[in-house]
Amino acid sequence: MKKFCDALLVELESAEYLESELCSFPGGSCEITSQMLALYLESEGIENVVYTRNETDVLEVGSVHYWVVVDNIIVDLTAHQFTEFEGDCILPIESPFHAQFKQLATSSPSIASLDRPFSGQGNLLFYNKLMSRLENA
Repeated sequence: MKKFCDALLVELESAEYLESELCSFPGGSCEITSQMLALYLESEGIENVVYTRNETDVLEVGSVHYWVVVDNIIVDLTAHQFTEFEGDCILPIESPFHAQFKQLATSSPSIASLDRPFSGQGNLLFYNKLMSRLENA
């Protein structure tokens, strides 16, 4: 997990162009980051990987948030965008912070999920560069 996080941060800093979802990482980046992490984990042979769409009305900022679930573990690389969150990005499924959300949807990793209408191939190009960085690390 640390390998992915480190590579993601380096790629964010070195990218010549970032689509709008990644420009203010971690803010507003939870969906695309969760999709990329889920794809990476699946490529590493980890089974039962999904990313979830969740909603709350009790936080100061934002009402919809995405994170990855693997078995009974939450991996939330963008939780620190919320002032209410404290802790690590790998948490038990019973995380008090995440318990404030209602799960709306669960999705399996898919490379097609990186494609956004009217955004070109920026997210896919970023992901491919990220994967190349991870392979060479």
